[in-house]
This record gives sequence, structure tokens and C-alpha cells, in this order.
Amino acid sequence: MINVTTGRGIVLHHDIQTSRIAILDDHAGKLQAWYRKKKISPGSYVRYEYEKKRTIFLQNVVYVQLPTLTNFTDLVGLHHLLELCTHLVMPGFPLVELVRFMRYVCTVDHALFCDKYKWLLLARLILILDIAYEHESVCHDCLSHMQKCSVDKLEALKIHLECYNKLARWVYCSLYEHVSLKKMKTLTFFTMVEKI
Repeated sequence: MINVTTGRGIVLHHDIQTSRIAILDDHAGKLQAWYRKKKISPGSYVRYEYEKKRTIFLQNVVYVQLPTLTNFTDLVGLHHLLELCTHLVMPGFPLVELVRFMRYVCTVDHALFCDKYKWLLLARLILILDIAYEHESVCHDCLSHMQKCSVDKLEALKIHLECYNKLARWVYCSLYEHVSLKKMKTLTFFTMVEKI
């Protein structure tokens, strides 16, 4: 008897050449699977079926919601977050807050990734993933407010320019500690942070 599971999740990455796909499933966590048909856009929220075997093959993939992007800056910013999830989310990671955060980021209707807001989103993702770099220069009040604030209210946070600069540096240090940045394709903006 074949055990087919129905799932929903956000596409983190899909390489059409190798047929490999990474999905942040609402319940099962990060799935590494195979999907040989058409390209699926990263950031899309999809419904699918798969068999629970040693190797997972997706089938009957249907778009539920496409990412709402208004410009190129949003596209690059979204890919920063998707790539970080692809590399940093481990099996068994608690999903509720991460899925809520990523669904909001992928489907919000306005330009998210202006410079200051991009750092807030990256900082919030670091806090959710619990990979924060401990450093005395970071404004702990800002981080505390950010952690308590719902993702849809994040943009309204009032943070001083000095705190933004420290925050950008903290994001860089937090990710540098946990990720080989050379493997990342979209994180070239980190070269700007080193000058802060």
C-alpha cells in the first residue's frame, strides 16, 4: 500500500537542471525532494503530494499563492531570505513562527526590501532561527522590540540610524558565524556591510 502525504509549503529553491527542490513544509519542516516537471518559482506557496520514502518525489504540485513582488529590489531581498532558509533550517526545526514570517514576506503587497527594512527582516530571521551573534555593541533594546513585534508591524519600528548601522553589522556577524557566505548566491550585499 502506497502512503501518499499531502503537504503545503513555501518553495525555497528549485533547480530545474538537477530536479532538486527544497520546500519549507507547514508541518514536516524543510523537505529536500525531487520534482522533474516544470520550474516552480521560489517564494511560491504550493500544495503537493509525496510518498514518505528514503527519497521524496513530489507530484501533483499546484500553486496556492505566488510571491507578490513590485520590483527587482524586492526579488533580490526575497531571495536573500529564501537562500538563508535553504541553508540554515535544519530538520525538526520549530516551524510556526518561521512559516508565518516567510509567508508574510513572500505575499506582502508593497515594497519590503528598502535598505533599512531589509536589515530588520534579516535580523528578525536570525532571531527566529536562533543563530544570534553575541556582541556588546548591538542594541539589545532594538532586538527585544523586534522579537516581540509581529512581522507585519516590523516596518513601523522606529530605530535610530546609529542602531541600524549596528544592526547591519550584527546581521553580518551572525550570518558569518554560521554560514559559508561563499556558498550563497544572493548575499553579495554583505560586502557593503564590512565598511560600516
